[in-house]
Amino acid sequence: MAVPLVFELIFVGALTNALVGADQAIRLARHSEQILTQLNTITNSFDRQVSISTLFFLTRSDKKYDQYRSLRKIQDAELSTLRQLIGEDPQQLDNFDRLKGKLFDVFDRMDRMVDTVHGHSDWTALGTLHVPSLIREVSQRTEDVLSAISVITTLEHERNQRYSSGEKAARQLVSVWLVAAVAGNMVVCLALAIFFGRDITTRLGTIVDNTFRLRSKTELRKPLRGDDEIAYLDRVFHEMSDEIRATELKRLQLDNLKRDFANMVSHDLRSPLMAIRCYLENLSDGIYGNIDEKGKTTAEHMLSSLGRLLTLVSGLLELERMEDPTTKLELQPEPVRELLQDVTEQLRLLAEGKQVGLAVAEVPNGVCVLAERDRFSQLLQNLVSNAIAYSPPGTTVDVTCRRQGDQIEFRVRDEGPGIPKEQQQDIFDRFKQLDSASKSQAESKGFGLGLAICKAIVEQHHGTIGVESQSGKGSTFWFRIPSTARIDTSGTPASVELNSE
Repeated sequence: MAVPLVFELIFVGALTNALVGADQAIRLARHSEQILTQLNTITNSFDRQVSISTLFFLTRSDKKYDQYRSLRKIQDAELSTLRQLIGEDPQQLDNFDRLKGKLFDVFDRMDRMVDTVHGHSDWTALGTLHVPSLIREVSQRTEDVLSAISVITTLEHERNQRYSSGEKAARQLVSVWLVAAVAGNMVVCLALAIFFGRDITTRLGTIVDNTFRLRSKTELRKPLRGDDEIAYLDRVFHEMSDEIRATELKRLQLDNLKRDFANMVSHDLRSPLMAIRCYLENLSDGIYGNIDEKGKTTAEHMLSSLGRLLTLVSGLLELERMEDPTTKLELQPEPVRELLQDVTEQLRLLAEGKQVGLAVAEVPNGVCVLAERDRFSQLLQNLVSNAIAYSPPGTTVDVTCRRQGDQIEFRVRDEGPGIPKEQQQDIFDRFKQLDSASKSQAESKGFGLGLAICKAIVEQHHGTIGVESQSGKGSTFWFRIPSTARIDTSGTPASVELNSE
């Protein structure tokens, strides 16, 4: 790190020196220009003063006399300004003193001439007052004044050219140093890149490789040594990996525990629950003897609750079968038109009871999809029945399909309350339901297994499923499954895609 620092210090010092030289040359050139400008002002004022004095001599006008006196005061101020600009320059100071002496000599004669003429109205008397001789003396000494001004002007012109040349040379020097600095920096940067590049690339490659290892759930490479930022990043990455794996392990343990418990309960409870159901049905039918109305009502309530419990158990068993990797559906081409008609005919009475319209798009004959007919019907029934249940009276549920490459996309759209964005992420998980405000739109509560079963069925069909929704503006559930025989049979799960409008 010392090499680039020394280089930068040398560059800064040389550039500063060049800039100081350029600045000094600029200041001297500007100062010389100010002196030349002031000399030009004095010359113009002097010429004007001589002209006004001549006009006054010819006209003896009081106005010209006042102009002469005002201009006389201005000349004194202009000389004072020139003296300040010259400063302590000995050569120009001598020239200034000579110019000042000659100017004051001319001013003295001009003042006497003007005052003499101003005090006498008789032209014949002016000759005896030496006015003609004063005029001749003013004319002679005017040339001396202009000569003194020319001496100062010539010297300042020479200096100005010299300063301008110095300024140009200083600017060129600055440009040279800037070009040298850019070239030097490029060389230093290239050298540093070559020097440090290999080590940095190797260390960064380790972190990149660890990201792939983390994604593939394989062992990470050993932590990098050192106290630099890359080593710190690698240590943080290892800590994050450990936390992710610990969290994943806990989640898998909880999921397995939850799954095992649900499977155990569903298997162990199904037979006793069926037996209890048969007993309650017999009791309600009077097989065990007549019972009063209160008893019948109680039995019917018990049968209803038992039916819901059996539905939960059946759903868990169904979900277990669909998620079993050994379960393989017999997929074959099925006509989309017939599949949609069968499902919508089965649910049309449900829609009419809810006063909800059910619109199914026309599908041409010959359009087929690879599906297992019963599972596909179960999938579509779940989605359409959910849409009907959550739709307010007077609205319509639309069922459409369209081709997406080598897949068929089915869409079920309702005009219900919609799904809040924060609930869409896990809507396809087990036992996940909408909040109470949204659930109040449906006729009855479920157990949060319907959409999980839908996702499992789509996975068995090697497809994808998702939802597009915005709270208060309805929802659209969609899924895509292949329409040709070219499908991935590796058992890759279906992905769930979310798109909040």
